[in-house]
Amino acid sequence: RLEENIKELSSVTKATDFPTETFLVLSLTAKVEDMKEIYEQFTRMDIDRFLFTKIDETSNLNAVGEMVLRFQKGIAYMTNGQEVPEDLKEMTKEKFLNIVLKKDSAYV
Repeated sequence: RLEENIKELSSVTKATDFPTETFLVLSLTAKVEDMKEIYEQFTRMDIDRFLFTKIDETSNLNAVGEMVLRFQKGIAYMTNGQEVPEDLKEMTKEKFLNIVLKKDSAYV
C-alpha cells in the first residue's frame, strides 16, 4: 500500500506547472538505518532537500551529516519544538554549523 501511495503522490507533484521543491521529513529521534530506508522508499519523489524534526530531543546530530553526505541533499528546515510554524526554522550551512558547534542556543 505504501508503494501505491508514493506512486500516487509522485504523479500529483509532477502534474503541476508550478515550480515545486520536495522535502523529505525525518525525525532525528529515528535510527540512521531507518532514515536511510525511508529515503530509499521515497526516491520516486525526487527529493530536493531534507526537513529534520525533533532537534530538541537529541544531542546526536551524526544522522544529519550521514544523510546529507550519503544522499547529497541539503537541509531546508529543522524543528526544535512542537509549535508550528514558530519552531520551524529555515536552515543554512552557517546556521547548521552554529548548531553543531553549540553556538546557537535556539536549537538546544
